[in-house]
Amino acid sequence: MSSATTPPAGGDTGRRVSAVLFDVDQTLTDYESSARAGIIAHCAELGVPAARLPAAAGLWSRLEHEHFPRYLAGELTFADQRRHRALGMRRALGGRGPGDPDAWFAAYLVHYEASLALFGDVPGCLDALSGLTPDVTLGVISNNDEDYTRTKLELTGIADRFAITVGRDTYGAAKPSPVIFESTCAALGVSAAETVYVGDSLPFDAQGATDAGLTGVWLDRSHGLPRFARQISTLADLPGLLGLPDPGSDLKLAEGVG
Repeated sequence: MSSATTPPAGGDTGRRVSAVLFDVDQTLTDYESSARAGIIAHCAELGVPAARLPAAAGLWSRLEHEHFPRYLAGELTFADQRRHRALGMRRALGGRGPGDPDAWFAAYLVHYEASLALFGDVPGCLDALSGLTPDVTLGVISNNDEDYTRTKLELTGIADRFAITVGRDTYGAAKPSPVIFESTCAALGVSAAETVYVGDSLPFDAQGATDAGLTGVWLDRSHGLPRFARQISTLADLPGLLGLPDPGSDLKLAEGVG
């Protein structure tokens, strides 16, 4: 039987592959660029001087790094971490924008979602995995809220490519907890040993998945030095790593240490 009707043998992973799961932000979607463009557009609409917009974007990023981990730890709900970020930003802007933090964040989301885009290597990778290996299940695991993760996939036109969408709230666990990886495999009816997980965070994605028994792949878009045995710099390298034809990239798997 050809590889078009059977799961690949695993290529450089050394394992048979029944499912390939992805992180979303900075793996499939260019979250950082979209968030920066969104907050700059929102602040400009609120009357923030152009010269101060870069500083506003920097503060928005810091507020996310302050409050989003509290959501992951279970201290805040997904909605609450958004409210804390909106309140902090509104204070820093001298009270610009709606006083209701939900309304403030919703106004920002309009601009963020208008800027949201996939990385250029995503469609080719998904086409290669879906078109050549119909028996391989595709899915996503994100530390965001499940519903909003699905919204992002819908906004970027790829929601129908995935059999399962998992968020922080789906199983009450966040990456790198083994629970979120193991529960997703169980829901799909596949073993961890035959599942590949790809993400941009070495500790949360690649190492977390590996510790849970999956084959973790680190997507290092910065083209940094090798730090992980399965390290790629573009999703165009993923099909080759799994033993499928290369969709067009001439970049090769980074050799590293496990």
